[in-house]
Amino acid sequence: MKIDTSKLTDLILGGVDSSDYPKFCDAYVESACYKGKRLTFDELDWVNSEHPEIAQENAFESLL
Repeated sequence: MKIDTSKLTDLILGGVDSSDYPKFCDAYVESACYKGKRLTFDELDWVNSEHPEIAQENAFESLL
């Protein structure tokens, strides 16, 4: 699967728990767009499996 993760937009995260700060190890990408189209379940699964840092790095911002 070829997705340039730097081009993901409209991220919606799930599993974000402030008590899990700073690791946010339970966070995951629940929804996102790539090139203007929503990712499918399989594409989201790939993003979460191969790039868990995306959810972890964006988790704190989602709490604001």
